[in-house]
Amino acid sequence: RDWSSDVCSSDLSCNYTPNARVIDNITSKELIIDSNSEAFFNKEEIIEILNNGKVIFNKSEPNKEPCGMYYIKSGDFNIDVINCENEATIMIN
Repeated sequence: RDWSSDVCSSDLSCNYTPNARVIDNITSKELIIDSNSEAFFNKEEIIEILNNGKVIFNKSEPNKEPCGMYYIKSGDFNIDVINCENEATIMIN
């Protein structure tokens, strides 16, 4: 059987890797941008930076309560994300 037709047939953003799933999860929520980052980047730019980023899992705490914390490296940017159920707070350093 050819399983390829079953995979992502109705979803254009197929995310197989843990990195892609985390980034997709973060960018699908309401993004709250900290005031320091907001002074330099608009929401579209931040989404682009995140989409080009790599989650550094050994510096992240996805099971932290009440919200997981992720460290993302994207080019020259270091991004801290507080990833709650319905929103994600973005801090770019």
